[in-house]
Amino acid sequence: MKNIIGNSKFRFTKWCVGLRTSLLLALTVGWMGVAQAQDLVAGWDFQTTTTGGTAVLASPNTQTVFNANVGSGTLYLNGSEGSSTWASATELNAFTGTAINAANGLSTTTTLGAVAVVGGAGNAANG
Repeated sequence: MKNIIGNSKFRFTKWCVGLRTSLLLALTVGWMGVAQAQDLVAGWDFQTTTTGGTAVLASPNTQTVFNANVGSGTLYLNGSEGSSTWASATELNAFTGTAINAANGLSTTTTLGAVAVVGGAGNAANG
């Protein structure tokens, strides 16, 4: 009789472990299936103005505030909103950008499509 009880306990324990593992696997797979794609909050291409964005100008006229072309956002390089103050004439410039990841209304033209932080007087922009 003792062996029968011992064997049934073992089978019951094995069954519980299997059930617990199956439930965990099912919950994990179900949770992974609910994953959502990310939404674009804001995007800048630094060249399109028709959607409200700011087109970057080359130094010495580089702006210090840039509005997003897509979504809602602003880049501050003028000391406001907790940003550092960057000198338009010596520390900021515009260069040719890239069309990589240009989607959702961003321009794929890359003429002056990148804002650059450059050395400045005495390389002050390099930290």
